Order: sequence, then structure tokens, then C-alpha cells
Amino acid sequence: MTEPNNGSAAVIVPNVWVLQPDRNPYLHNVFVLLGIDPDEGERAYHRRCERADAMLRGGRTLEVFGRTVQDTDIARAHTLTRDEGAFLAERMLVHTTHKIDPKTLAEPLKAIEAIAIGPPADVLPLAVSNLSFVTEMLPPPEGVEASGVSKPPVEAIHELFRFSEEEERVFDV
Repeated sequence: MTEPNNGSAAVIVPNVWVLQPDRNPYLHNVFVLLGIDPDEGERAYHRRCERADAMLRGGRTLEVFGRTVQDTDIARAHTLTRDEGAFLAERMLVHTTHKIDPKTLAEPLKAIEAIAIGPPADVLPLAVSNLSFVTEMLPPPEGVEASGVSKPPVEAIHELFRFSEEEERVFDV
């Protein structure tokens, strides 16, 4: 639904996170119900919708996390691609499954295991170890480009982690 807002259009999206007794938005969204990979393209999205529709028309019942998939779910999936705001709200309910080759993490894992970190003397204060060197060993994330981004000044980073008596005060309760 679109309403005028000072000369521009504002998209009003219903709050899908509102508790509903028969619907869990994280389990009962179109991506999960229809088995759609959220990172695939529009063609694959519509192909999966058509496949689910054919299964229902063929008399099969699709049950996902205790909810039976209905014709209305498939129709909603088709209309979502025409409403960018609603599509994005639905997409935010699904977490991308990253495909990571465990071999790429073997070297950083060995480096972490080689650090002599003893057991903490007590629960508080928490023992902190600087593992920043491991970031240099990690493979770059796929599809992420950070060109033109400069590193923050070291002083700013140190300031973030500066010890503060006020913040570290422990109250005996």
C-alpha cells in the first residue's frame, strides 16, 4: 500500500513479527514454505512457485513445520515480486545459508589452537585474548567488495577498548 508523503511515496509494510497463534513468520514465510533459496534469481523463484503449484494441483499435500501450504501461499509468493517493500520484509525473515569450504578455515583454526590461553581464574573479569591476527588468514567473503574503504585510525580503535573503572565495576548482589 502506498500513501503520499510530502510529495514522495512511502511504502507501508505490515508488521509480520506480530505474534500470531497459527503463524511463525520465521518458519511460515514463502521462502521456507515453498523451499525457495532466497539468494537465487527471479527465474528460479518463479520456477519453484510453479513447481509447488503443480504439486498442489496434482493432489499432493505440502506440510512445512506444521503448516499445510495453501494456494494462497503460492499466490502471495507470485505477488511479492511486484511489491518491493513486501518482498524485502519477507526476505528479511530468511537467513542465507553460506556455503563454506572447511579447508579454507584450517590455517586460522590451527593458529587459534596454538595460542596458549589458560583457563580463567574467575568468571569476572572476562579473560580477553587478541585474535585480530586471525583476520589476515581468513578468505575474503564472496560477493563483498570494500574498495575505497580506509582503515580507521589505530587510536580510535584503542579508545573503543580502553579500560574504564566505571564500566568494569562489579556490584555484589
